[in-house]
Amino acid sequence: MNKIKYSPVYIGMYFLLVSAILAVQSTRNGAVMTVVYTAVWAIVYGIGLICGWQYKEKGTKAFVIITNVLAVFALVVFLAGFVFSGVVDGLIACLLWLQAGRNFTISLRRDIFYTYFVSLILILYASSISKATVFVFFIILYVLAGMFTFMAEHLDERISYASGGDRDTLTKGMHLPVKGGVLSLMTLAVAAVIFLIVPMFPSPHIQSFPSVGGWSYRNVWQKRKKGDKKDAGRGEKAFLGLQVFNGAVRAGKGKTTKSVEHKPTFKEMYNGFKKKFDITSPGQCMLSNRIVFYLQADRPLYLRGKVFDRFNGRVWKNSSSGSETVLINKGVFTFDIFTYDKEAEEGGVGQVYTIERNMPDIIFAAYKPLKLWFPGDAVQKEYDLSLRASGYLHSGTIYSVLSEIRDVDGRQTGGWEPLDRADQHRYLQLPKRLPAKIKKLAWSVAGSVKSNYEKAEVVEHYLKTHYTYTLATIFEKPKGDPVTYFLFKRKEGHCEYFASSMVVLLRALHVPARLVTGYYATHYNPITGYYEVRELDAHAWVEAYVNYAWITFDPTPGFKCPLPHRAHGYLIASALMRYLKNRFRIAGMTNRETRWEKALQKTISSLGRVAMFLKKVWMIFKEHIWVWLKSIGVIGLIGGLFAAVIAAVVHFILQPAFDLLRLKRMKNKDPEKFIIRCYWAMERCFKRKGVPRPRSCTPGEYGTDLTVRYRHLAGQIRTITGLFQLAVYGAYALNTVDIENAYQAYKEIGFGRHTGRK
Repeated sequence: MNKIKYSPVYIGMYFLLVSAILAVQSTRNGAVMTVVYTAVWAIVYGIGLICGWQYKEKGTKAFVIITNVLAVFALVVFLAGFVFSGVVDGLIACLLWLQAGRNFTISLRRDIFYTYFVSLILILYASSISKATVFVFFIILYVLAGMFTFMAEHLDERISYASGGDRDTLTKGMHLPVKGGVLSLMTLAVAAVIFLIVPMFPSPHIQSFPSVGGWSYRNVWQKRKKGDKKDAGRGEKAFLGLQVFNGAVRAGKGKTTKSVEHKPTFKEMYNGFKKKFDITSPGQCMLSNRIVFYLQADRPLYLRGKVFDRFNGRVWKNSSSGSETVLINKGVFTFDIFTYDKEAEEGGVGQVYTIERNMPDIIFAAYKPLKLWFPGDAVQKEYDLSLRASGYLHSGTIYSVLSEIRDVDGRQTGGWEPLDRADQHRYLQLPKRLPAKIKKLAWSVAGSVKSNYEKAEVVEHYLKTHYTYTLATIFEKPKGDPVTYFLFKRKEGHCEYFASSMVVLLRALHVPARLVTGYYATHYNPITGYYEVRELDAHAWVEAYVNYAWITFDPTPGFKCPLPHRAHGYLIASALMRYLKNRFRIAGMTNRETRWEKALQKTISSLGRVAMFLKKVWMIFKEHIWVWLKSIGVIGLIGGLFAAVIAAVVHFILQPAFDLLRLKRMKNKDPEKFIIRCYWAMERCFKRKGVPRPRSCTPGEYGTDLTVRYRHLAGQIRTITGLFQLAVYGAYALNTVDIENAYQAYKEIGFGRHTGRK
């Protein structure tokens, strides 16, 4: 029986399991409950593994009974979890309790791999649902624990074949906590360097699109038409043993927490998502750094929420009364759009949204949505293709959108759309008391430009370059017309001032335009692969109707329009630096910069100085050496790199063969030099095997230590060591027989079978 003989194996399995449980709990609970649950499981698993060590030594039958009882309990937990929480939660709970029972009888080496398999399932599950950057630290802990466990398992296997002095040498000389920790850290460092600097080429974007789940939203509009106000209410109601909130049902949940019941209030919401939008008070949520949802897409996007067409100088409204209830058809909502065709669908941009905080009943999507996968049986489509759910969006909701996005000079647009005269008139409406100087400003800026597209570009550029973006104006309440106050007096403001001013200026130039509110999704996290959309990313921009299409324009300084086509570059390091710099900028802007962020910012600043130094070195290299490399051509450069790789392989892998060849050539020369070279070759051979000669150790002491470790090579080691001592210290004249003996001894050491076992 292959029983475990090395006690650190149990320590490794313990930390392997605890790190995996910590990762799982971090994705399902807050910080406090994560610590509590992990501590409970750590105690349970610690007791089980201690009992497992005792079972290996004594074979206590009571531990077998405990294992069987916990296995039955695990099946009960799975059935209960399947009924009340879903199959995934049931499987995870079942695995945890099965492993808890198995710990009481772990005694064989194969049990190590069973434990590793369970922990691997847990960490992969946590990785699949986690979207937080901090999760990378849980992966590092798991990797460290895994490397320690397998190093201990390897040593346990070596011990099982050893006995006596060999066993003592393995257990005492290994120093597993020190060497294992150092090796694990070195491996992680190399992996981090490879991850950061090796180019990552674009993937074929093969993913599980579409994705949908979390909650189920019922068709409350149909109920209202029938007059059933009681069943279509906005409050909390029981429905088939489930919880119903605002028209949404959480499948498999019989009880909800306060965080789920929490409905977003007007104070917490961005005011641009209301029916009426006063641009002087967008809401203090624009200073909040909290994540509202995660976006999975292949590029940064403007995500539309609400569209406004009528403006009285301070408040925006939507005069369109045309809305339509769209029912689900074969699991997908398809919108009958005149430009919809198969080519647009195949070239569409997919988006997956994971709601992190309770939000208004707006279904955010990039313009123009073609298909929607949403956990409900009906949604509402406005005339301007804004989408609404039957209730406010709950945390945990997942939905997917396929949008038709066409680029006009890189700008986001939904493609060709006809617009009748009535609609054009609606999008040309201006406030009744619009000052004449605003129209005069519009014509002085872009009156001489012929095409409407160029007029929109000129107005956008004018606002970006002549005005300043600031969030200080969200606390101000200007009297009178805020657009006039912004354009001619304050000359700085928040994005709503810029977007409203551009719409007014374009309409004064007879260019149809409208105000759009939503989110500016550009903060890509290269670690998780998601765009992190925060409350302060709530934004207002402009859609101008030019060239028979609604084209996106953003006059606010600091906001890129057009957006880059793809999400990130080839180097993860550069994308990570951009992400961290953006986080520090946001933390400084919201005055919520922590000590850790300040320390990390200083570290990154130091790394930036190092990068500048390396850049200078590169410039010197480019001016002097690179010119010569270019002169020899690409073939010469590739040939030089190939030669360098071959030289490295020859030096580090084929060194024993070259040593043997060198010794063979020296056999007919000076015997003393030959023996000395032969001894040096033997030292290099054992150094590659991990047994170098310490500086304080004499050749005789080193030879004695080697004969203890490698008993099957004891004769060869004594031969070379003894002849070396005679060549260096003795007066005995060496002959050809001694040379041949030393040569054959080295040949057996360097190319024979030497496992180190008895």
